[in-house]
Amino acid sequence: MAFKRKNKQDGQTSTRPRFESETEGFRPLKTWLVLTVVLLLLIHIGLAFFSLKDKSPTVDEFAHLTAGAYYLKTGDFSLYGKNPPLAKLWCGWPLLAAGAKVRGEPSFHEAGDWRPWIYGTQFMRDNPEQYHRLFIYGRLPNLLFSACLGLVVFFWAQALFGPRGGLIALLVYSLSPNMLGHARLVTPDLSLSLFTTLTLFLLWRFYKRPAVGSATLTGLSLGMALLSKFTGLLLLPLFLILYFVEIAFRPAGQKKIFATKGAAGLVAACLIALLVLNIGYGLRETPTNVRQMPVGSRFFQGISQSPLSAFPWPVPQDYLEGFDRQQRDVEEGVFPNYLNGRFSQEGWWYYFSYAWLLKTPLAVQIALLLALGLWGWDRFRGLKNIAYLLFPVVLLWVILSFFNNINAGLRYLLPAFPLIFVFIGSLGRFQLGPRLFKRILVVFLIGLFLADSLMAFPHYLAYFNPVFTSRSKARFHLIDSNLDWGQDLKHLKTFMDRQGLDKITLAYFGHADPKIYGIDFDMASNIPAEAPLAASVNLVMGLPYPATYVDPPVWITPETLAWLRDRKPDAQVGYSILIYNLENLTRRNITNISRT
Repeated sequence: MAFKRKNKQDGQTSTRPRFESETEGFRPLKTWLVLTVVLLLLIHIGLAFFSLKDKSPTVDEFAHLTAGAYYLKTGDFSLYGKNPPLAKLWCGWPLLAAGAKVRGEPSFHEAGDWRPWIYGTQFMRDNPEQYHRLFIYGRLPNLLFSACLGLVVFFWAQALFGPRGGLIALLVYSLSPNMLGHARLVTPDLSLSLFTTLTLFLLWRFYKRPAVGSATLTGLSLGMALLSKFTGLLLLPLFLILYFVEIAFRPAGQKKIFATKGAAGLVAACLIALLVLNIGYGLRETPTNVRQMPVGSRFFQGISQSPLSAFPWPVPQDYLEGFDRQQRDVEEGVFPNYLNGRFSQEGWWYYFSYAWLLKTPLAVQIALLLALGLWGWDRFRGLKNIAYLLFPVVLLWVILSFFNNINAGLRYLLPAFPLIFVFIGSLGRFQLGPRLFKRILVVFLIGLFLADSLMAFPHYLAYFNPVFTSRSKARFHLIDSNLDWGQDLKHLKTFMDRQGLDKITLAYFGHADPKIYGIDFDMASNIPAEAPLAASVNLVMGLPYPATYVDPPVWITPETLAWLRDRKPDAQVGYSILIYNLENLTRRNITNISRT
């Protein structure tokens, strides 16, 4: 079937679609377009809110939220320094506003990397009655970030591909299970996604028309990205790559002028970002003498012994120490990585590609392939604009796949999703043959996407593409934050109430105390024959983890629940907790739990 475009000058029909930017700037939005954008964003926020309120704190949230409140109370950023503080500060203030008890004394330094979770446990014990409500409050600010990200996606796609392109991109963003799953969590992944996308959008605008204002905004956004997650540092090489892309595509007479203005703008943006980074850490302990800083990663050991350490770095020491600890994890791994029933400390180069296929809706995959195909059919027209979307995705994918030993979830690739959605918006520019064919294709893809997304509600974190696997079998492919992050304690209580269960035997992957949710339980080391067993997917599949919600804590080993691994559960709760009826099961191999 031919892809047709009408040539208005000579009335002839071209068989190639046209792929290029339609607008030089922003045009006033029509009322119907504004209302549609608002409606899509309200649907996005509504779906995220009504799913977050019934989800217990995930493993990382348990530490992130309380660390943010601790920062605000003390100004000390050493607690959970493996991530910069922006997302934690942004979500932590509602705790103080709600009157939560937040201890300010520095403690637990001897606990090392577990210190944030020990502090989180202390916070939980201090605020048991309002604990879940406080997490709801803490998650709400991220919904505002998510709505802002949706607007950036819309405006960028609209500027490149017109109103239809903007709406297509926003529709895919608003109903994306992956975005909905992380928009409602107190983690830095959504914050990084917002400011990565915004920075690249502002950089695109700056390179289009270099000016002081756009350079300043780009620097401010870059600083916020650096304060979100250390992955934001990838924006710095991207600035240079895209700078040379712009020079290559400029007419000969404009190259020199742009090279000068562009370079000046880049330097100004980076200096502004550096200032924002220092302000984000309260202008504490800056500059930093790298040679005197304790280091643990091979990367920083090399820097401390190189000429680069001969002068103070104008960066907060807390930032560099956190980056060092995070880099050590990247080099050595943290917990064992899991893929297709196997564990590995190093991980797999194809992990994120595999996770993308399994956890991205089929309609999105088809739309992306269609957009790539039509772009190639049009002989890669608009490469300069598309470079801002595809180059960052490729760079992030390569870094995560080949220079990273942490395969803990597709969420590490989350900043690539909004850029992909903007690119999918390019479908709004193509005339795909006869109008009837185009309408059928659009209705099919939207219908497939809507059904997929709405059927995932409210368990967006555990979403898997039903074409490739069912969520009941997903644990044989991927675990950890792809499926089980400790989010379903409240749903377990609902299940117990519906089944008339007063007590249950529990092996739970997480840190929140089940008793806060009204769950009366015995640890899996003491199983009464009449009680069913509720076991988290991660623990059944053999991921070792401490149960810190009991006193004293216990360490659940890979062999603890190995005997259940191939057994079909009698029920599932939120897809992350498996229910087994123990009446006909032997007790052997159940007591393989060691005290920590």
